[in-house]
Amino acid sequence: MRRPALYLAGLVVVACATLAACTTPHPAGPPDARQAIAADMRDMLAAYRKIIVLTAGQDAMPPPQRELVNRVGKQLFHDNQQRRARIDAALAELVHSGQAGRFEQAGALLSEVGSDPALHDADRLAFRETLAALYDEVAGEAGPQAVRLHKRLAQDLQALDDIERAYDKELHAAFDPLGQAMIAPRREKWDSYVAWLASRYRREDILKEAGVQLPPAQPTPAEIFGTRLPPKTVALTFDDGPHRVYSEQIAAILAKYKVPAVFFTVGQNIGSIGKDGAPHLNGGADISRKLRAAGYVLGNHSMTHAQLTKLTGERLKAEILDTDLLLRTLDPQRSILFRFPYGDRNAEGKRVVADARLLSVMWNVDSLDWSDPVPASITQRVMTTLHQEGRGIILFHDIHQQTVKALPLVLDRLAAEGYRFAGWDGSDFTVPAGR
Repeated sequence: MRRPALYLAGLVVVACATLAACTTPHPAGPPDARQAIAADMRDMLAAYRKIIVLTAGQDAMPPPQRELVNRVGKQLFHDNQQRRARIDAALAELVHSGQAGRFEQAGALLSEVGSDPALHDADRLAFRETLAALYDEVAGEAGPQAVRLHKRLAQDLQALDDIERAYDKELHAAFDPLGQAMIAPRREKWDSYVAWLASRYRREDILKEAGVQLPPAQPTPAEIFGTRLPPKTVALTFDDGPHRVYSEQIAAILAKYKVPAVFFTVGQNIGSIGKDGAPHLNGGADISRKLRAAGYVLGNHSMTHAQLTKLTGERLKAEILDTDLLLRTLDPQRSILFRFPYGDRNAEGKRVVADARLLSVMWNVDSLDWSDPVPASITQRVMTTLHQEGRGIILFHDIHQQTVKALPLVLDRLAAEGYRFAGWDGSDFTVPAGR
C-alpha cells in the first residue's frame, strides 16, 4: 500500500517540515511533561497493537476464550482512552498558552514519538483521534503559524482517511453487499500487518500480563440477552458515551434510517456527585438530553466504567447508584436498563442492580468497533455473527469515528436482508408497530 505523506510517521510533523522557524525549536514545556506525553503516546500505540492481536481470528475461538480476550481488550482500550485524554488536554493547554512558538512546540512534541520509520500505515490510525482533537483546538487560534499548522493537520487527517479507505476497499471487494451469505474476505494487506504484530506480541502473554481469570460461567435468567428476540430481529445499543461529537452524529444516522436504539451512559460523562450527595450535571448531559428528546433510550453503564467484579460494598453501589441518580436528574422517567462494563458481573453486582430495580442487558453480537479501525471490517463482523445467531442485541460504542462510518453500512445490510429493529418500550425489546 502506498504510504501517504504523513509528516509525523504515524501522526504529523508540523514543526520542521512546514514552519521555517524551526532551526531553533522551542522546548514544549518542562522535560518531564514532554517525556510523560511521549510515553503515553508510545503506550497508546502498544495497547492499540495488542488489541488487534487479541481479537484477530475471533471466529475460530471457543466462546469462553472469545469472551476472555474481548474483556482484556476492552480494558486495554479504556486505558488508552485515559491516555488520549491526558495527551489531548496537554496539547490543548500548550496551543492556548499564548507563549511564543507554541505551534512549533506542538509539532515538535508529536514528532518525538512519531519519527519512527518502522511504523505501518495501520499504526497511524491509532493516533487519528488525537490528531482530530488537536485540529479542533488549533482552529480557534489566529496567526500565520496557526493557519499553517491547521492546514497541515487537515492534510494529515485526509491522509489517514485514505489509509482507512484502502483497507475498506479490500473488504468491500470481498463480499456481496446484498447477498445472504458472506464470502470470506481476502485481507492480504491487513493480514500482513496483523501477522507482523503477532511476531511482536503473543495473545497468551497479553492475557497473562492482564492477570485475568475466566468470566462467570452462566448468566442469570433475570438478564436480557439478544437470543430471546424473534428471528431476524435486532436491537442496537451504544456504550460509553455521550461523546461530544459522535453521539449526535450516530443519532442523526439512526434518525435517517428510523431505527431505535439504547445509549448506555457512563455517569462521569454527564456529571458528578458532590460531597453532600447532590448530583451536578455537566455539558455531556446536554447531549444526553438531546438523545432522549429524539426518542432514544438512556441506560446506566456505571459511573467510571470500572470492572465491577473487582469492587465490593459501597464502592460497587456508588458505581451503579450514582449514575442512576444522575440519569434520574436528567430524566425522571429514565429507563431501568443497566449494562455491566465489559459484561463482567458477579452475584454481588447483580444483587445491587436488582435492588436498584434495574435490569441487566447483555449482548450476543459484538461489533468490536473499539478494536477495529476499518468500518467495512466492523460491518462484516456484525453480519457474520448475525448469520450465525439469527437475531441479537448488537453492541456498538458511540465514542468512535469508525462506528459513525460503519453504522450506515451495517444498517444498509440489515435492511437489505430483511432484519427488523426492536426498541425498548419500557418493559421489553419490541418492534414498533408498523415496522
